[in-house]
Amino acid sequence: MNVLLKLFVYLQTIPTRAKQAAGVFALMLASNAVMAQQLSTFAAVWRSEAAAIVPVILLVIAGIGVCIAAWGVISGVLTKKQNQPLTWQVAAVIGGGLAVVIPIIILAVSGSLTGGAGNAGGTMNSLGI
Repeated sequence: MNVLLKLFVYLQTIPTRAKQAAGVFALMLASNAVMAQQLSTFAAVWRSEAAAIVPVILLVIAGIGVCIAAWGVISGVLTKKQNQPLTWQVAAVIGGGLAVVIPIIILAVSGSLTGGAGNAGGTMNSLGI
């Protein structure tokens, strides 16, 4: 917070004409090609990037779910060996199981939600599921 206050005070000491000149210079740096880009161009790129990244992210979430569930099971066994009650272990096993099942269901349903255009079977085959 102190850094932001110092930055604000510093910006207040800069003359207004210098701020205006910096703004004009920044606008001059923007080329016509950059200004000609449309939001639809970026949306197409975002869709293709998301189509490649989302299945991998969902698979990573499922992997983390396996680790959480395994950690809960191992901790639960060790806790029960010491004759102590389970505290968070049951929630870890349930949460880890859900973190495994839900992403796989999302991948499987993605084809039917997009009218077959999602290619869920191909996506799952490429990920080795």
